[in-house]
Amino acid sequence: MLQIGKINRLRIKEINPAGCILVEDKRISTTKHQQAHVKPEREALDTNLAKSPWGPVNTKNKSTIENEASGLEAGSIDQEEVFLALGNTNTKKDTKPFEVDDVISAFLFYSEDKQVHASLTEPHIQMGDLAALRVINITQAGAFLDWGLPRDLFAPKQHTHSQIAVGMPAVVRLVHHPKERKLFATTKIEQYLEDAPSQWDYSQAVDLLIYSETPLGFKTVINQKYEGLLYKSDLFKPVHIGDTHKGFISKIRDDGKIDVSLQRHDKIQRQSLNAQILEDLKAHGGISSLTDKSSAEDIRTRFNVSKGAYKKALGQLYKSRKITISPDYIKLNKEQ
Repeated sequence: MLQIGKINRLRIKEINPAGCILVEDKRISTTKHQQAHVKPEREALDTNLAKSPWGPVNTKNKSTIENEASGLEAGSIDQEEVFLALGNTNTKKDTKPFEVDDVISAFLFYSEDKQVHASLTEPHIQMGDLAALRVINITQAGAFLDWGLPRDLFAPKQHTHSQIAVGMPAVVRLVHHPKERKLFATTKIEQYLEDAPSQWDYSQAVDLLIYSETPLGFKTVINQKYEGLLYKSDLFKPVHIGDTHKGFISKIRDDGKIDVSLQRHDKIQRQSLNAQILEDLKAHGGISSLTDKSSAEDIRTRFNVSKGAYKKALGQLYKSRKITISPDYIKLNKEQ
């Protein structure tokens, strides 16, 4: 079955002056990417969604929201043929012309007349994904985002946060409203994120997507699935909404929330930083003016870690009597 809002493998059934008529290439099975996001139980759309052309505002508990969101996401469309307009072929002069029965990969979307069209241009986001898209314009109705296709992606006002601004990135999820035959974006992505799993390998790096700023730090998406918090006190370099970083899980709280960091906080990381500090002291005659009172920027420049991590390392070295800490300098002890 064809999947709206995703890349589909299609066969050219007919070619005419305006473009191509495409059908599903049934000679292959559904891709793993499609299988991961389409489940039979997600096909039913909650009756509450019919009250608004853009679906409900997030006012329900998480389990109810998940059911409704799953219904919205169901990308399967009961349609045999789709149209690839000549303007959406994105072909180059040296590209071989299409022929009937050629198999191509194309993204399916709704045109302005709510018909399903195809494009050979891969957009910046697909169904089931979270991505940072640049805000092109904001109106009373909502925001328009650049997703790589000629027609901008719309985010209805009730599905956007106040933090968005023209020219800046906004982290969104692509949502499908099958009853209205619409694809739209929402910045209210928390409803799609999960609490921490019961088991986690703290030494394994994770992918972080920064999506919101709070007084404590930055909210992040972890591996496109979980919600995390990156504390400002742990930062050793600037981060911005829409940035992607490699990070590490520093703590899983009792409430299931996840604290993350841009650096490891395990024994291996601590030993590595301790060794770097000792080597730096030896290289500078046993004395360094970089103390626990130094600025976070100076510490980042020298060791590429946060001030908090540096202070912990100094504390460990002091307790093990490897260094002496004075207000203006740290000194390598003689036995070193």
